[in-house]
Amino acid sequence: MYGFACYMDDNKRKCLVLPQKYKQWIKDFNYPMGFVKVWTTNGQVFEVKVYQLGNSCYFYNGWYSVVETLKLQFGSWLVFQYEEALQSFRIFYFYDNIVFAPSDYFYYRPNGDFDKLDAMHINHLFIHHKMDNTIPNYPVVIRGPGKHKLFVQMDVIDNQFYITTGWDRMKKKLSITDEHLLVFKMIDLHTFDMFVFNCSKYADLVLPPDYMLVLRKKL
Repeated sequence: MYGFACYMDDNKRKCLVLPQKYKQWIKDFNYPMGFVKVWTTNGQVFEVKVYQLGNSCYFYNGWYSVVETLKLQFGSWLVFQYEEALQSFRIFYFYDNIVFAPSDYFYYRPNGDFDKLDAMHINHLFIHHKMDNTIPNYPVVIRGPGKHKLFVQMDVIDNQFYITTGWDRMKKKLSITDEHLLVFKMIDLHTFDMFVFNCSKYADLVLPPDYMLVLRKKL
């Protein structure tokens, strides 16, 4: 899997500014120019135009239709997975506030405002919205990339919801740093799928840690 990430800092614009390196990725990864398909995980398909102006590239014609149809909010993270065989992108979109999210996904950036040294803060609205204030009984299964299966505990501390026991082990096992975006999908009250992306300001490519490890060995 590879692609790129964008932060939605304005959901009123008719275009989306793509990462500065997009022009280089056209050569490196055969990324498309002109009209391209963007499809969602539930099968919706949009057509947008990749437009170049000066040194920047944009999603232009058709982009605002994507924003309106998917109700993309200010403050969303958009991850575009490139489907090379189809020369198209699959879009994943995540919110801090699950009230606005039309799916069972939520995301987490390490080293957030509520984080503790040995615990990971979970957006409280997610828990309230999906679990009706029910705290899952230990153990909770987190299914990570590379068929990793980790067991953690969830607790309430200072009226905030956290992953406590098992969080440090998870960070070390998956080499999670402050540069990673963690995306969780709730399967049931005791099972979550977790996807890990390199999504820092300095790393526009979206790559799972396992791939990054292989890439470092090659280099």
